[in-house]
Amino acid sequence: DLYEVRGWRRGDDYSITGSGFNGINILTDGTTLQFIDNDSTANRGGIVAPDYYTYEGDDTQRVIIDGKTYSYMIMNTAKFSFSGRVVTAAQIYVDLDGNGRTPYVWSDSNEYAAFLVPVSGSLVKGTSASTVSGSSETPTLTYTQLGATMTSFDASGSIGVTDVDSDNSTVTFDGTGPYEGNFGSLVIVNGTWTYTVNDTAVADFTEDTVVQDVIEVTASDGVTTTDIVITIGGSQAAIDQYLNPQPPESFNLLTVGSGSPETLTFPVSLEWEKSELATGYTVCRQNEDFDNDCEPLGTTDGALELTVGMTGALSALSSEFFIISTNSVGSASSNLLSLSSTDANDLIASIKASDPSQSARFGYSVSISRDGAVFAAGAPYKNTARGATYIFRFTDGLWQQEELLTSPNIDSNDFYGWAVALSEDGNTLVVGAPQEDGSNVSAYNNDSSAAGAAYVYRFENDAWVFQRYLKADNAGSDDRFGRSVALSSDGNKVLVGAPGEDSSTTGINSTSNNSLSSWAGAAYLFSYDGVAWNQELYIKASNPGSSDKFGESVTMSGEGNTLAVGAIGESSSSTGINTTPNDAATNAGATYVFENSNGSWAQQAYVKASNTGSGDQFGMSVSLSSDGNTLAVGAMYEDSNTTGIDSTPNNSLSDTGAAYVFQRNVDSWSQQAYVKASTVHSGMWFGNSVAMSPNGTSLVVGAWREDSSSVGINSTPNVSAPQSGAAYLFNFDGSEWSQGAYLKSPMPDWNEYFGNSVDVSDNNNVIVGAPDEGSSSTGFRSGEVYLY
Repeated sequence: DLYEVRGWRRGDDYSITGSGFNGINILTDGTTLQFIDNDSTANRGGIVAPDYYTYEGDDTQRVIIDGKTYSYMIMNTAKFSFSGRVVTAAQIYVDLDGNGRTPYVWSDSNEYAAFLVPVSGSLVKGTSASTVSGSSETPTLTYTQLGATMTSFDASGSIGVTDVDSDNSTVTFDGTGPYEGNFGSLVIVNGTWTYTVNDTAVADFTEDTVVQDVIEVTASDGVTTTDIVITIGGSQAAIDQYLNPQPPESFNLLTVGSGSPETLTFPVSLEWEKSELATGYTVCRQNEDFDNDCEPLGTTDGALELTVGMTGALSALSSEFFIISTNSVGSASSNLLSLSSTDANDLIASIKASDPSQSARFGYSVSISRDGAVFAAGAPYKNTARGATYIFRFTDGLWQQEELLTSPNIDSNDFYGWAVALSEDGNTLVVGAPQEDGSNVSAYNNDSSAAGAAYVYRFENDAWVFQRYLKADNAGSDDRFGRSVALSSDGNKVLVGAPGEDSSTTGINSTSNNSLSSWAGAAYLFSYDGVAWNQELYIKASNPGSSDKFGESVTMSGEGNTLAVGAIGESSSSTGINTTPNDAATNAGATYVFENSNGSWAQQAYVKASNTGSGDQFGMSVSLSSDGNTLAVGAMYEDSNTTGIDSTPNNSLSDTGAAYVFQRNVDSWSQQAYVKASTVHSGMWFGNSVAMSPNGTSLVVGAWREDSSSVGINSTPNVSAPQSGAAYLFNFDGSEWSQGAYLKSPMPDWNEYFGNSVDVSDNNNVIVGAPDEGSSSTGFRSGEVYLY
């Protein structure tokens, strides 16, 4: 009988342990395998060199390796432990005494044993070569890439079978072939196969390429077959990874900076080191709401740089970036890096109208959708104040102008675009034209000077469609209906302010009259029932007065069940919520909140500042959160020189301005914060515009007469550019408000009125209008809009 140690392969590790066995030394073809006797008392073992062929007696046996005979020596010992690495692979057969006698493998007296057929203990070895009815080596081959030319190489190995015919003749693979594979050819001569790579077949391989050529060979008996598997790769590392996959190795993110804006509005470029063994990379923004804290921004198959599009400069500045490398086994994460303030300033988007013209004042009004993907900007002075409105959409990482709208009954001095409002989804738009001259909704005419109008548009089938021309049911000359507008989240309710309306009546749906002098003011709520628009409410203050200008500003909750209306000329000196009004503080200003409770509308709150002062014009701007529970109010002429949140007010610096945040708990309103700019100067008019994010956690306040020449985000203010303007972002953390960003134009100049209009989305996409920006090339006071 023949006995075999199966398929050790060149490079395999092995270890043999047990008890009651004998140590053994074996000499193979040209290389010695050293087995170390672990029993110090036996003092046996060592290396059997070629000189030991002369050994005779019971201790010497023959080993036949690939038809060649060698000797081995058995040594008696109680225990053993052998380990090493096979250097030369071969089939090993033992035929004791040449008589086919079964080797002695175990006895009670522990006289002799051979590890070749272990009966007790264990044999542990590395990956074995595949054996069908024979056995073959599976070599690892590499090539070197020199430009586009691959160097030729051969690979070789031995092959044998474990069968013999009944007449004891050995089945061989001698003289068979050639065998053609996908990437080379193989021949077998005298039990040795040789594989030659076809250079043309591997000419397009890269460093990371790994393939296998599986070639079936047939033995001399015409029946016995086996596969020789050749692994070919562009590098040894690639082959090692293929045969023994490991996760990617650690690496570093090297740089994060602003990218080129040609194809993306807010491009951030990242470069990183190669992560060895990686097959792909994911660019991440750290966000604990995602798996592995990775909000994916883009991927590459192997490139070590990528430019990704962000949604805004502020979002990019507040982000931490990292890279995840991956392969089939696992992943590795790089270090974190952030964008610098300088790079963030490069991301500020400056947007002009497609047809800029002198004195158009593009950006006089702005509105942005809840997700920050659509915005509208009014240019009410365009074309001798006929006006226009522009709609932009963020698509595939770029802001692009989608539509230019003008009034369907266009006329000079209508100021179409004075006020604009988008629904939360960005698919409905209302535009105010406060000096439109129509007397009623049934026909376009010019019978009522500056009565005002509003226009409703829908985005349908990828186009903006005019839907309705809105007029007050008591339209009168100089009412200025459309000076302020607001939309519900679904776009089916429109609130319009008419600060010049003259009625002395109070409350909801009273019978109007014109018994007061001009500018008492009113507001109107319109509803769409799926077929037509109808006026639902005619709204008056609970204490109307001449020149109160109720309706100078309006805002609405998402569902349209809470409304707020500013009255900048209201003259009560009272403070707080639902106090008794008087006429002791001219133009102090007030704001009124109305609520729909179970289908019944009523005034819920008469809101005054905590530090009411004459001339403050509290209510110049108003903005509600989508749930209607958080209200921001601007008072641009407030006179305190204090700064920050909830400072102690005084009247030491005129017209610095302030903003106020109020919170509703059930049906009760209270002041939550008194908000001032981080630095103040006289006449900066902080609070001329305010915008509360739909989720109620971000507040933007404009100060269009701020005087600093500083640039971009969070620069150091000065007073070198009078009336260049500024905007301020405040954030609420669940318990208190704090200033998050001081915003300036990327190129501020005198009298640009940056901050005349502001808005903010849920994800802190801030939009600021600078209607008097301009140049000789685009027209003075042509206007510009900036996105952060």
